[in-house]
Amino acid sequence: MTESVTESSEGTPSEGSEEDDMSEGSAQTDESWEGGQVWETGVQGKDRKERILKFINIDPSYPIPPQLPPNTHLHCLIHKLTEDILTSSSPISSSRLSNLETYCSQNKTTLIDPPSSVAHLMNRDTIQKKLTKCLGREKVPKWIVFEEGGGEEDVEEGGLEYPIICKPLDAAGTPGSHRMSIIMSPSGLVSLPPRSILQSYINHSSLLFKTYVLGSNVRVFTRKSLPDIKGGEGRLEFDSQKEYPGWKDFGMDSYEEVKEEDKPILERGVYEEIAERIREEFGVSLFGFDVVVGSGDGEVRVVDVNYFPSYKEMLGEVPGLLREFLEEKGEVAEPY
Repeated sequence: MTESVTESSEGTPSEGSEEDDMSEGSAQTDESWEGGQVWETGVQGKDRKERILKFINIDPSYPIPPQLPPNTHLHCLIHKLTEDILTSSSPISSSRLSNLETYCSQNKTTLIDPPSSVAHLMNRDTIQKKLTKCLGREKVPKWIVFEEGGGEEDVEEGGLEYPIICKPLDAAGTPGSHRMSIIMSPSGLVSLPPRSILQSYINHSSLLFKTYVLGSNVRVFTRKSLPDIKGGEGRLEFDSQKEYPGWKDFGMDSYEEVKEEDKPILERGVYEEIAERIREEFGVSLFGFDVVVGSGDGEVRVVDVNYFPSYKEMLGEVPGLLREFLEEKGEVAEPY
């Protein structure tokens, strides 16, 4: 996914100019332009003046200039080329990334979150190491890289205790990136997928703090999560992008849900500090991370970080927050 952003204030440019015809669908009336779809949204700037934020969908497989409406300057390019970044050594992916970087360097356009920074979020071992560096070991569950042919001795050497969560080493960009499993005993280690990480599973009262970051803006939403697990045999596989398994799926006879008044609370200062440290360490502005609070010890831990999340709980806020983010970076011009 690649989108470019341009901007104008309400009522300008003058009526009848080519820029005036950049609303959704109208740009395609120019027979010389066969570029991507254009759509726009109105947002209010800090000076309370209404701005029109315009998005142009582009295909990085081709040079960018022919895909733009006439006389268009892009303030920035926003992308989610995770698969290309993961396979950047291939000629096709290298060309797609190069098209973005070449256009930006030649036109003084900001490439939001350079691919070299996003690359740090493509490998879960790298993510864990960088999280440990910026947050401290106590804020990150223990983990090991589990190689093909590994066994119980690797788990013991890494200091992991059951239950354990198994995640693919590739954090994004592949069909299997979100296929995970909960390992409840040594028998669950048999025939694990190669290129995996094993991470201590933290019991967390079935509550996940889903955190979205867009520039300096941070929003947290709670989601029902996996249950607290005690005992069990083997392993249970699941897709983290679908509904999580419940306590019955783990073979439990009963389960006591945490009362509303006893559920943990994540203080604003805590998640904002985590967001700032991740932003500085990874060098990205559009990301999300998952936080759990341990059922037994009350410790806050970051269990995952991902690039350019869905923001689905806050879609109505995104246009305004994006405008604010671009203003912070100085990439959106004054009204012209």
